[in-house]
Formats: sequence, structure tokens, C-alpha cells
Amino acid sequence: MSTVQISWYDPEQTIICTEYSGAWTWDDFHATLEAVVDMMQSVNYRVDLIVAPHRNAVMPKGSSEPHFKRALQLMPPNFGIQVIVSHGILSRTVASIFLKISKNSAFHNRLFFVTDVDEAHQIILKERQCSAAPTHA
Repeated sequence: MSTVQISWYDPEQTIICTEYSGAWTWDDFHATLEAVVDMMQSVNYRVDLIVAPHRNAVMPKGSSEPHFKRALQLMPPNFGIQVIVSHGILSRTVASIFLKISKNSAFHNRLFFVTDVDEAHQIILKERQCSAAPTHA
């Protein structure tokens, strides 16, 4: 079994889910990133992303910051929000790094942390409703 699984979460292909398990590498991360960007670019509407590391996922050694910065830079215009499932030390580490590097960018408001995939889906649905609501001047 591969250490990373990438799939459309929904049949409408509006949400991508990446699942990390076991010991994965930065090469795995970048291959996943390229696949996610390709999937997003294959459609002409908003696509949201769920990152769901399993409890047994082991983050690669070395600084993750340049890898995560590259990920933020590569996201296409139709990228919606990213929801990270956070239930272990790896997830909390990823969360803190993403928050640090996105603090001064427009991406900061498009990053959410939850405890399971069902909650991630609910956050996406709720955020889509909010973003579709008319704004008042």
C-alpha cells in the first residue's frame, strides 16, 4: 500500500482528499502536491482539499517549511479551502507550521483544522454557504 492515497472525496469532484499513512517522504509529498494541482486544474470550478493523515503517519525529517510554502505557491486559482484533520502529534505539527507560514497571506483564512473527515466535510459545506451568501455594502 502506498503511503499516500489521493482521491476525489465526492462524485461531483469538488473535494480532493489526501490520506497519509506510515513513513512518507518529501518526494511523496511533492508527488501528491503535483497530483492535487493537476486534479484541481482538470476542472473549472472551486475545489477544496482535505488532508487526512492517519494516526500512524510519520512526517519526514528536516524542515517542512519550504515544502509547505511551495504547496501554497502552487495552488491554482480555483483552490477553495484546505481542511486538515488533526488528531495526533504529526497533525498538530503540520497545523502549526501551516499557520506560521500562512499568517501573512490570503491563504490564512482558508485553512481549517478538525478532528475527523466528516467534520472536514461539514466545514467545507458551511464555508461554501458563507462564501455564496450575498454581501452587503
